[in-house]
Amino acid sequence: MEFTVGVEYYSRNPDLDHVEALLDDATGRAPDVPLPDITLILTNDLAASVRDRTGSTTYSSMHRGDSVTAAKTLNLDDGCCILLNGRLVDIEAQTVTYGAATGDAARIVAHELMHAAVTFRGEDRLLSSPSGIVWSAARMVSEHRVERALCDTGWVQDFDYVDAAVSLLQEIAAPPLQRLTMGLPSAVSPTSWPRFTEALAYAAAMPRGIDSDPEWRSLSHRVEGTTLLAVLRELPDASQTLAEEVERAAVMRLVEALERATGAASA
Repeated sequence: MEFTVGVEYYSRNPDLDHVEALLDDATGRAPDVPLPDITLILTNDLAASVRDRTGSTTYSSMHRGDSVTAAKTLNLDDGCCILLNGRLVDIEAQTVTYGAATGDAARIVAHELMHAAVTFRGEDRLLSSPSGIVWSAARMVSEHRVERALCDTGWVQDFDYVDAAVSLLQEIAAPPLQRLTMGLPSAVSPTSWPRFTEALAYAAAMPRGIDSDPEWRSLSHRVEGTTLLAVLRELPDASQTLAEEVERAAVMRLVEALERATGAASA
């Protein structure tokens, strides 16, 4: 395993020593797992860096319509590349900022390192599915396992994913008339479900996080919440291997629960 660091899309390049320090912090605190050779790039134009490497003409760094992506791991023919969004990361302060909230940039890098480890082992097998609901379920599995691997070391989350998940749950679960009084469209936005499932995958990784939230306890039955949490929490975290049959069974159980939930929410 070898690490390479670099910067791009800057008129004046940041000091590579800061990038190397960030990587050292992340590798030192993340679970010790086998990794491929990795290139870590700090980029001032994440979308352009992704398009350069993938050939995509449509990729946007806007994250499912509501926020900007902080980092992205690409598994390419010539190796693994982690792109870090320099517009969100203060490389000297080693922080990452989303709106008014600030967190530890090393944790973002560690999160991406765990994704690289999972893919290196040949897991995350269903993330290439053309089915939107299968992809959402597979992403829940991937994000939850990675986050739980970090949370279980005591490296707690910097951002309030419980609040994000519950806010999206309130939007999804609200009946049409109530949605109008909340100033929401009568129909649930197509981006709401993927945003909700990802936020829930993160929130479920924190012990006793979302379970005690009164709004979650009141509304979670509308989205098969008990089933979704149970399936995720039965899985090994990303520091451990995940057998193919276990991964596929978990994704299918999540798909079935999401199909029931989306049908109930639209009724």
